This record gives sequence, structure tokens and C-alpha cells, in this order.
Amino acid sequence: MREIAVLCTAFASAFLTVWMSVRYCKMIRDGTAEPRLTTWIIFEIGVVMSLVAYCTSREHNLVENINNVADSVTVTAILVTLLIKHRQGGGIHFNNREWWALRVAMAAFVLWALIRVPWVGVAGFQFVMIVAYLPMLDRLWPERKKSPEPFGNWAMSATASAIACCTALISGNRLAVIYPLRSALFCIFVLWLIKRIEHKSKHV
Repeated sequence: MREIAVLCTAFASAFLTVWMSVRYCKMIRDGTAEPRLTTWIIFEIGVVMSLVAYCTSREHNLVENINNVADSVTVTAILVTLLIKHRQGGGIHFNNREWWALRVAMAAFVLWALIRVPWVGVAGFQFVMIVAYLPMLDRLWPERKKSPEPFGNWAMSATASAIACCTALISGNRLAVIYPLRSALFCIFVLWLIKRIEHKSKHV
């Protein structure tokens, strides 16, 4: 019974993540979503290296860490879509804060390459993922009439991550809980920022 619950929740989480990715890529292409390129470059480093660190554990199970697995595919798809969009729009430029965020991500990569301890690696790359939200914060915090991030996409990501937490908890895989828990909490934070913009725009 537990195995069935793990598979069902894993499938539901992966389905929502892929659906979100397809929707997000289409919105980026159409110009209705304007995410920060730096955010997704750092996400790519954090997502892939978090999965690599997790797979070095003897207890690793890709189904039980489905959120990280699905994100490894979907974040890459979103990043490629963004790179194509930016190339068509006149090139790629980073500000000072974005360069610092990229440096932190690369420093974490080098540190992991030297240590190679599963728990340290997985937890450390969650910090990298948190740093990735800083460039996004530059766009979501200032007052504006419309959010550059779509509420529906982040709501789907939050739901997928919450379901993935259930997958890891049901299976009893404590290491696999770290990634979706961080993801769920920060997706909720992004949702709050988007709602904040919507609330302020209605009272201007």
C-alpha cells in the first residue's frame, strides 16, 4: 500500500511540474511572463547539483525525490526558452547583484566538488536555490502595476512540491524531503509577492 501511495504522489507531482513548465515556456515565448534569466541560470546549477549530491547517497531513490528529478528537466527547458528569447531581444546582461548571485552558485559547486558529502551537498545547493530568488526579488518587490511572474505557474509549483514532500515522507526518505520542502516554502513566498503586487495595484 505504501509503495502505491509513493508512486501515485510521485506521478501527480511530476505531472504538475511538467504542466507548469510547458505553460511557463509558452508564456515566456508570448511575452506574458518575464522571469529573470539569472534566477533560472542559478536554478539550473542548484537543481542539477542537488540531484547529483542526492544520488551519491546509498539510500537514493529517484522516485522518492521526484520533485528534484522533474525540476532537472523542466528548469532546463525554461532556461533554454529564456536564452532563445534573450538572444532574439538583443543579448544577455547581468547587473552587479546578479553577478554576485552567480559567484555564490559557482562557489557552492566548487565546495561540493571538494567535500562530496550527500547531506552537505543537498542542503548546500538548497542555499544556492535560495540565492536564485534574489534577482527575482528585484522585480517582484518594487511597486508595479503587473507582476512579471504568473501566479498560476507558481501555484502549480508549490502544489507539486507539497505533494513531493508527501512522497518522501511516506517512503521515509529524510534526505529526499529537503528539496521539495525548500521548494514549497519559497514558491509560497513568491506567491505572496505576486499577490502583494496585485493588492497594491488595485489600491493605486
